[in-house]
Amino acid sequence: VVMTRKRWALIASAVLAGALLAAPVLAQEVSFKDPTGDDNGPGAYTYPTDEELKRIGVTGIFLGYYLPWDGYSNALLAQAHGFTTLQTTVEGSIVNYENLDNCQTGIHDYFKFLKFGFGRATDIACLHIRRERITRRDGMEMVRMHDGKFPWSYLGKPLEEILAPLGIATEEFVKICDRFTNKKIFLTDSRGNLMKDRYGNLTKNHYDNEL
Repeated sequence: VVMTRKRWALIASAVLAGALLAAPVLAQEVSFKDPTGDDNGPGAYTYPTDEELKRIGVTGIFLGYYLPWDGYSNALLAQAHGFTTLQTTVEGSIVNYENLDNCQTGIHDYFKFLKFGFGRATDIACLHIRRERITRRDGMEMVRMHDGKFPWSYLGKPLEEILAPLGIATEEFVKICDRFTNKKIFLTDSRGNLMKDRYGNLTKNHYDNEL
């Protein structure tokens, strides 16, 4: 069945409208007890389990199910209506048009790199390679250049200022990072300590798809 873009838009609008209408009903029917023994304090929200979601019939629906979702195309459309991109590449990424509203995003992306060995630069490069905007080789080179760098700043804001609202000093943040880094992925010395360059960046034991 061939669906026109207008048809897809109508379907997506209907889905979003239905979700918005259903939200108050679900909020009235569902309640979760405050978790005990966690580090979040009273009143903190804990995402419900799969079993709880299944019991009440909640299903996640993404706009990408109905419209071809593409951050680059979205950015071009937004720019035509006044959106302004960053003047330089976003730290840890290879583009300048996404994640421009939250300076803690850099920490989030860095934690992903520590856990899995790849970060946001890899994600974006893969998207552009699939859409044939860049070659695989170019994507690999950009990833080696930008992925997984220690987040000393994000959107030009120093890490110290980003951590201030959390009550965490930079030194403590580094210790937290080291504690949860997957040491199976990164180089360590004979004592098991992570090896870093002068900028605090880690080196992977091996890089998939070597150039």
